[in-house]
Amino acid sequence: MSGKTTFLKQIALIVIMGSCGSFVPADYASLKHFTTLSTRFSNDDDADHNLSTFASEMRATASALSSAGPSSLILMDELGRGTSPTEGFGIAHAVSERLYQQKAYVFFATHFLDLEKSLGSKSRLHTQHLSFAVSDDMAGANSHLTFRYKLSDGPPRARHYGLDVASISGLPRALLEDALECSSILEHPRHKDGIASRSKHSLDRMTCLLRLEKVLQQLLHESALDGGPLLHLLAASRSDCIEAMSAQAQQW
Repeated sequence: MSGKTTFLKQIALIVIMGSCGSFVPADYASLKHFTTLSTRFSNDDDADHNLSTFASEMRATASALSSAGPSSLILMDELGRGTSPTEGFGIAHAVSERLYQQKAYVFFATHFLDLEKSLGSKSRLHTQHLSFAVSDDMAGANSHLTFRYKLSDGPPRARHYGLDVASISGLPRALLEDALECSSILEHPRHKDGIASRSKHSLDRMTCLLRLEKVLQQLLHESALDGGPLLHLLAASRSDCIEAMSAQAQQW
């Protein structure tokens, strides 16, 4: 509703138009030359390949990671929303870290507000939000949400944006009050510490899988091995990944 998906698609279209030498809808535009453009937008199941929403999301993400580099433009919308919040946050963090290391030019739209804290202070990381205004109290009878469709620096101030949207959608006031109470409990530091621990576990597991994916990509494109030696190397890589994940599971 705030326009983030439309904003990301607008970026892609402007870059493509500018790369073709076309006019773009702007008073002034200075565009970097990109050699690759990868996107991961919200979509439905991929029935053609029997993939769930999350599996399709991960396949698109893996494709973007495999080609990411300093001359890559990557647009990601709500990465990790197709699985549990804990694993979704871990995946979003791991992918963000990897893209940062690859020095790709990335626009990353997310509702994981704690992602800014988990990524820490990085010189090339800049947080913005699409501003909006809420009148009256949350779930009040006269509540009104105004979208400004304008980028503002920093994270959003409102912590219960979803409840603000729900309050103007006709949900009962008592239900929204219960939702607010539950959200407040989940935001308690003690509970968030538990979530952070599980997110760290998901992040470590995702890192192992990404490392294995990199090895497989190198074998696919660069290795001259075949037959027995190749099978031995594949088995060893698989065993290393399983051992690392098992060790992490025991620590957790």
